[in-house]
Amino acid sequence: MKNMKGFTIIELLIVMSVVFGTIGWVWNLVKVVSLLSCPLTLETVFRVISVFVFFVGAVIGYIPTGSGC
Repeated sequence: MKNMKGFTIIELLIVMSVVFGTIGWVWNLVKVVSLLSCPLTLETVFRVISVFVFFVGAVIGYIPTGSGC
């Protein structure tokens, strides 16, 4: 068997998941900081909790804020 260079599909999907998950988590963190001056809502509570749970924060980071604060 020849040594092949590059990623397999599975490795590429894992790398892409980590990259997009990290971007979503960072967006969530930025949104939490921007919501600190607003009144406490359920959205703020979920976003703060999802900072500590990476997989949830990665998804919630892509959801736009509903607060008009």
